[in-house]
Amino acid sequence: MFGPFQITDGGPWYAETHITDNLIVEPWNAFSSLAIAAPAVYFLWKIRKNPLQYKFLLLCIPLLFLNGLGSTLFHGLRTSRIFLYMDFMPALLLTLCITVYFWAKALPKWWMGLLAVAPVFLLRFGIIQWFPGQGGINTSYTISGVSFLLPIFLILRKYEYKKSYNIVIGAICFVLAIYFRQVDQDFTNIFSFGTHFLWHIFSGIGAYFLADYLYFIRNQELKMEAKLS
Repeated sequence: MFGPFQITDGGPWYAETHITDNLIVEPWNAFSSLAIAAPAVYFLWKIRKNPLQYKFLLLCIPLLFLNGLGSTLFHGLRTSRIFLYMDFMPALLLTLCITVYFWAKALPKWWMGLLAVAPVFLLRFGIIQWFPGQGGINTSYTISGVSFLLPIFLILRKYEYKKSYNIVIGAICFVLAIYFRQVDQDFTNIFSFGTHFLWHIFSGIGAYFLADYLYFIRNQELKMEAKLS
């Protein structure tokens, strides 16, 4: 009798959420969350020889890993508000960091990136307050995705559209992830446990391609620095 007698974390109910005496409350949602943490482990290994040369990626890796870990614990146990915060706070900070990073790369001054991003994230919080529930959360995620994809077009041009497929695949994964998050309870006749697990899987795939593009940008900068030295 390890499972919760009731869902006590204050988080939303998904198609897979149910009161159970099993150790893992939402197995599909829990195990699929590991797909979010997987790219963090991979890129930590990839930069292991010179991690300080990839400082921004090094900042993103623990946030991505915490997001995956938090999501796994949140969906698996459904007993702690701490795990609920671990499920979304690292993702919020990560998207903020990446959005500022991309705008700072696209604009002449880094502080312009902060000015460009600030109203977007205020809008995100406002949307969640004005439209509580899954609809507001999904709209908030969509706004976040659009805000950090916009400056990428300028960055792609800067690097002659190399690795542009990373952005295309990442964007497609992002759209699919949002879609499956939204329709979680609409296809229970096909998936009795819902489609929220696909939100995790496509988010993990998208995170990989985005991290790979960050890795590419930094390598281009290192090559330029080597030429100038």
